[in-house]
Amino acid sequence: MGVEWIAYRVWFPSPTEQEPTRVVFMEVSAHPLRRTATIKHQVWLLLSQKGHDLDPTEGGIEAIGTDTVTQGEEQ
Repeated sequence: MGVEWIAYRVWFPSPTEQEPTRVVFMEVSAHPLRRTATIKHQVWLLLSQKGHDLDPTEGGIEAIGTDTVTQGEEQ
């Protein structure tokens, strides 16, 4: 039996000289009890580790749907 997790899109502005309106985003799923601020921060950390220079106070997070996670898939 699966558990419904919330799918989120997390984004941060990442302007460059060539693209002043550039945005970097990632779609993730999280347990419904996780705080959105925590999810956004963890995505910021991951994108920063991948070399993106992002401001953690900018950007946003929005729910875009649900994912069903079965036992053994949860991380």
